[in-house]
Amino acid sequence: MLALAGSSALTIAAEPPPELAPAEYVYKQVGDVALKACVFATPQSHAKRRPAVAVFHGGGWSIGKIEWTFGDARLFAAEGFVAVGVQYRLSNKADVTPIEAIADARDAIRWIRQHADTLGIDPQRIVALGWSAGGHLAACTAVFIDPLAELDASSTPNALVLWFPALALEYDNWIPQLLHGRADRLKLSPDQYVRSGLPPTLILIGRQDTTTPVVGAEKFCQLMRAAGNRCDLHIYENVGHQFEDAPGHIDPQVSADSKQRSLRFLRDVGMLTPEDATVAQP
Repeated sequence: MLALAGSSALTIAAEPPPELAPAEYVYKQVGDVALKACVFATPQSHAKRRPAVAVFHGGGWSIGKIEWTFGDARLFAAEGFVAVGVQYRLSNKADVTPIEAIADARDAIRWIRQHADTLGIDPQRIVALGWSAGGHLAACTAVFIDPLAELDASSTPNALVLWFPALALEYDNWIPQLLHGRADRLKLSPDQYVRSGLPPTLILIGRQDTTTPVVGAEKFCQLMRAAGNRCDLHIYENVGHQFEDAPGHIDPQVSADSKQRSLRFLRDVGMLTPEDATVAQP
């Protein structure tokens, strides 16, 4: 594991396994906890800087691991992104709450932008992508005003891709249990902070989602549009949370379509260009 300094170089094993292997870095140290950023990047045939996507896993802010991001990170890397799977602190109903996870998510975006030169990234094309609780964290990197933006690299992404995200926490009865009395849930609710100038956003969600209800996504998108921001919302019929069409079974067609819709959106808002996908020949 590498603690990335400004002059460090991104390296991938000379003979990677069949699946693209990540370069592993520490983006933040909190006491004895080293939070990892796993960077996936295909070889390039040119020196053009590429867009980045930070991937935040779900798990109700309390479970999950960085490896859950690897499948999507590899997919986006194959399309031309430098894809970064992000580890964040998980709530324990005591000293770690979603408040800490939000801070970690923002620091991860800032870390990516700070090391854009080393990672070969265009600092003006950084996407935050997340699902479920990870979608909440991705949204928080955009909606909360960054007090350090003028002094240091901004923690605000340039676009958001959110799959079945938690955006209106008034409908969430789980997060108050995790906050341990440290804050009201509305203080952490992205819909409460919508204003003009927020990044273009795509939200994909199932009509039957009872974990992160559609009403929250609809409310957030309505507020975004009223503030003059772009917000694309697509609701899949006959699927629930995680695009499941039955308990424990993800609808493969919806899952595949969600990836393609995400890529089309990112091309449409200028986060991905045909040149980004040009890779070195083996």
